[in-house]
Amino acid sequence: MLQKIIKPGNCIFAFGIPTAKEDFYTDLHKENKDFAKSVAMKCQKAGKDPWEKYHKDIIEVIQKVEPVMKDLGVTVIHQLTLNDFGQILQGDRFDVVILLTHLKEEPNCTCFTKPGYMAFLAKHPDVLEDIVHSCEVLEWLGKNQADFSSLATTRLSGQRNLGKTPLVEIKNDIVHVKYDDVVYDHLKEMKLETFLELLKCTNTSKIEFYDGLKDLYEITMQIPADFNRFIDLNICMPDDFAAVLRKCRPHCHVKYKFDTDEHTPELPPTKGVIPRFMLYFYRTLFIHMKRKDLTYLQAIIEVSKEYLKQSRNMGGCLEKIKKNLQGLFKKDW
Repeated sequence: MLQKIIKPGNCIFAFGIPTAKEDFYTDLHKENKDFAKSVAMKCQKAGKDPWEKYHKDIIEVIQKVEPVMKDLGVTVIHQLTLNDFGQILQGDRFDVVILLTHLKEEPNCTCFTKPGYMAFLAKHPDVLEDIVHSCEVLEWLGKNQADFSSLATTRLSGQRNLGKTPLVEIKNDIVHVKYDDVVYDHLKEMKLETFLELLKCTNTSKIEFYDGLKDLYEITMQIPADFNRFIDLNICMPDDFAAVLRKCRPHCHVKYKFDTDEHTPELPPTKGVIPRFMLYFYRTLFIHMKRKDLTYLQAIIEVSKEYLKQSRNMGGCLEKIKKNLQGLFKKDW
């Protein structure tokens, strides 16, 4: 897939954020929506009308770029539900699925009752091998479950000698798993089935679809296990989601904006996505893909470099352009 020539007709551009006035106002009152509320909150602080600003910044831009995208052969879908997303990925029509939506950042938290964690370990005893547990947890396991006694004793001895920081602890009689450290430090060691079960039990940041905010487990399960095409995430701070996909859907090619990028040190780090900029960028990208025979990543690199070049030539706001291009040069891995 990385070497395949991609044309606009191979791409689908999907909106998870509201793109109509009625949807925008409806989302303001839905408990399971966040993007419209965040826009309204910022506008209220600035003394601006939320819809007027949203219409100018996003809706008007969509109205300009969508006809061009469609004329080039791109499929554009609004009001994307989680089920729609799954149906798109299960088919073989599109090589590139571009998702423009919102991520509601929440603290990642994995908590079990003691009986719940005991049941989890009964199904996934490899967690004791892969993840460092506190002495208190291991001693509790050794006393309360014969099946874990010898393994817990061995792990306790090894962990005391190594002095590793425990990722599983007991607080107020609840077992806490430090999910972020598991993901970024121990993901490779965990069995796929074990990690998926852990993810299922974890409260994570959520991504917005037309039918509400969805957690990472729900979304991941919509993606076929053998999916080997591109998912292009235009979402603020999707690092956790990308890490999950690389573990659970290793054949999937993921592109998104990175916080750090060793391949483009001249670009300062940024976590945000500005929808109006990205819409104009993709319009240009699709035009370029129509004119030339390129892989998807080649097209992104060429358009990104041209944006920077034109900004310098015209004396534009280069720093803003750089920030918005952060990560677009990086190749899939």
